[in-house]
Amino acid sequence: MPNKPTYSNSNKKNGFVILSILALMVVLFIKSRGISNTQHQLLINKNAALVNLDYLTKNTLLELKSGLELNFDNLVAHQKVISKLVNNYFQGVDIETQKILSPYLRALVKSINHREVSIETFKSHQAIFNNSNRYIQFLSRKVKKQVQLPNKNNIVLVDSINHLLFSIIESERDDHQMQLAINEIS
Repeated sequence: MPNKPTYSNSNKKNGFVILSILALMVVLFIKSRGISNTQHQLLINKNAALVNLDYLTKNTLLELKSGLELNFDNLVAHQKVISKLVNNYFQGVDIETQKILSPYLRALVKSINHREVSIETFKSHQAIFNNSNRYIQFLSRKVKKQVQLPNKNNIVLVDSINHLLFSIIESERDDHQMQLAINEIS
């Protein structure tokens, strides 16, 4: 009779432990894979587009503030593209990744909404400033015709009024304080 190999309990336990560890490693590997490369690249591209649009928006705001840009069309266009990009942010992304990124997207949307309110405030203040600047130039020409001030004094008067209006709008005082300042000028 041939010798049968006998398995002791310790060998069986060792085999069970090894199989359990291998099964655990397989499960952990599957769970730790994260998102696919395609989804990862898609999210990277969307983030890069958001960063680029953020730069363009800031640049347009600076141009508007300094007078290099005369209308708000580019600013509005950038904001529309940002909104569209954020609304379609999870397009092509699986549900697990959406669950992970949802809190961050909500924070981003909150920040974008706050920025849109700030931009609307800026646009209204800038429009008031531009209209006031045009009106003051009109008034200064009218005063010049009636009073016949020398050009030097007229320029100083207009510059003083422009500086006052600019400082009022830039400090973002409330409407009541702005009205009081305009009344002081009048």
